[in-house]
Amino acid sequence: SLDAPELHEDDNTNDHEFQNLAAQDRLSRSLAVHRTIPVPIHVAYRCVSDIAEYPKWMPLCTSSKVLSVDSKRKAISCEVGFGLETGTVLGNVGDAIRYQVAL
Repeated sequence: SLDAPELHEDDNTNDHEFQNLAAQDRLSRSLAVHRTIPVPIHVAYRCVSDIAEYPKWMPLCTSSKVLSVDSKRKAISCEVGFGLETGTVLGNVGDAIRYQVAL
């Protein structure tokens, strides 16, 4: 549906202003896929914590790099590139997004 999502004031207290604006934009797009996969927790942790490996398993991920790691390795700041390989001189067409991964 193209109806604007319903915003609740108390649900967005930690969101950046842009996230709140994008949620109201009827033309903004997002993709979320949720799956339950029966794997041991150490395997899931290894996938999420190894930022360098993201392009090997994450759909449309073209690059990844760690920007910083907190002293106790409980959070990682990273930049993940998403896009499509055009097969032309243009190379990858996409964008890089900065994430904070809490472990």
